[in-house]
Amino acid sequence: MEVIYLRSTLKDFEWFENYYNNIFTQGSNKAKAQFYYTEKLLSNNPYIGQTIDSSKFRKIPIQKTPFSFIYTLDEELDFRVSENFPFGKKRK
Repeated sequence: MEVIYLRSTLKDFEWFENYYNNIFTQGSNKAKAQFYYTEKLLSNNPYIGQTIDSSKFRKIPIQKTPFSFIYTLDEELDFRVSENFPFGKKRK
């Protein structure tokens, strides 16, 4: 299955990059590796994430980071759409 990011996730990608490029630079390489690992895991196992409060959204944490993928599945399971970027971290 293919992971498709909505245009609205751009700011969340920027937040992730800013966090690891300016705040926690020591974790940058590992965080990016965990991101791609989790993305591949989702691609191969779309139901792996937990449902969020009986909604259509699902969530899977990106291990060893404070971020999560928050996503939905399309009706025919032809592709997966991430909502609000894969990172569900609350901003301060």
